[in-house]
Amino acid sequence: MKNEIEFVGAKDGKIVFYDKMDEEFSSNNPYKLARYMQTHNWDGRYLASSSLHFASEYGFERNEGAEDLLKKATKIFKTL
Repeated sequence: MKNEIEFVGAKDGKIVFYDKMDEEFSSNNPYKLARYMQTHNWDGRYLASSSLHFASEYGFERNEGAEDLLKKATKIFKTL
């Protein structure tokens, strides 16, 4: 099956996934993000919003916060 997650961003201290239907899912829980990745055929390829790189402007404590959360969710996803 094809990856259904097209775009990843950060908003309000959460990772936001946008799918092919322009619907969004957001969470700051890495387990919920990993489960969403699983149910939407995540293959690790995505377009990234600049909000991932400037996450402190989008509710994270540090600019690296969103990328760190995404990495943590990806690590969990690989174990599912």
